[in-house]
Amino acid sequence: MAGSLRSRLSRLREAGRAQIPPAGRGAPPLLQAATGGDPPAFLEAWKELEGGVFRRSLVHPDPLPPEVDVAPFLVDLGRSQRGPLSKGKTEAPLTRPIASGDLTFFDLETTGLSGGAGTIAFLATLGRSRGGDFVLEQYFLRDYPGETSFIEALLAGLGTGPLLASHNGRAFDWPLLRTRCVMLGRRLPEPRLHLDFLKTARRLWKSALGGANLTLLEEGLLGKRREGDIPGERIPDIWFDFVRAGDHAEMGAVISHNAEDVLGLAALVGLASRVFERPLEAAAAGSLDLPMLGRVLEALDRADEAFAVFGLAAERGDWRAALALARGLRRRGRAVEARRALALAGERYEALMEEARLAETTEGDLAAALDAARRAVKLAPGDESLAKALSRERRLGLRIAAASRARPARRRS
Repeated sequence: MAGSLRSRLSRLREAGRAQIPPAGRGAPPLLQAATGGDPPAFLEAWKELEGGVFRRSLVHPDPLPPEVDVAPFLVDLGRSQRGPLSKGKTEAPLTRPIASGDLTFFDLETTGLSGGAGTIAFLATLGRSRGGDFVLEQYFLRDYPGETSFIEALLAGLGTGPLLASHNGRAFDWPLLRTRCVMLGRRLPEPRLHLDFLKTARRLWKSALGGANLTLLEEGLLGKRREGDIPGERIPDIWFDFVRAGDHAEMGAVISHNAEDVLGLAALVGLASRVFERPLEAAAAGSLDLPMLGRVLEALDRADEAFAVFGLAAERGDWRAALALARGLRRRGRAVEARRALALAGERYEALMEEARLAETTEGDLAAALDAARRAVKLAPGDESLAKALSRERRLGLRIAAASRARPARRRS
């Protein structure tokens, strides 16, 4: 059995080295790939490594603050970001501010956008803060046979136990890199931290901007519009054509796209860091999802800031924020303020269910709680909501009846 398993793994590694591209993507047969000759013009300033792998460095102004507090990026708000305000937790124990220079920003360009064993990475960019600069290291794979050298160069650039920052890298880039390392018999270092910015971007800006991809965020938040950019869905075919012909007029633009992704990611992480550092200032000035920002602050035990953010959004007419504020205040026993917040949430099912909780658990007024539950029954938006409201109405009715039976009868004079 062990020998059979070793044989299977050996065949998988050989298949990985052969790099037969996925069918239907226009990839060239291996024997026809153009591997010899001088490198194309866009690679002339690059350093050639072993196996047809190229590397270069680019230096830009550093968009990051000296330190990044990673805790707000790692908060887990529970099953639903649109659900009730809940006590959150961080995904990793590393929650203290860390030096920006310790973060490695990374992004891959690959031969497919859906992953899979036949998908490989042919371009990678790593970005780090270095003494006031932001230094990009780019690695380019010229052809399939050099993938092992490409992976080895990239692993050397990552180092051991990296602190990573990416945009959807936890779901796509890092798993793909892990798969290729397994196929090639290489060991991928386990990151001590992986800050995936996509989650934070969705929380803070998706509702305002209509999405959370990097180019949209750059345009909406940084005022930066990429000129001559290549759409991501075209990139795999451009590389396939490049390998077939030995050159491609748009390959340089693909490389620039990859560099811009990492540079833009760093700028957006810097912007989000400033939002979390001064949330009230950001809430007053920016187009943020204030209820979500408030939930993150609440999960970090920054209740006063969270309530101020919720209050600002509630005054602007956001009933979700008013409801979140009421819940947070109720949990702290601040019933009068919670009532005021509920008034801003309006007469809707969610607000009435919260009113019932407030009246029962904080104010001890079972009659008022029952009244709110009955009103919630009439406004329930679905069967599940209706069942919850009916259950609360029934339970409150039983409590009131029990209390009435337990009340001693008055003596007649």
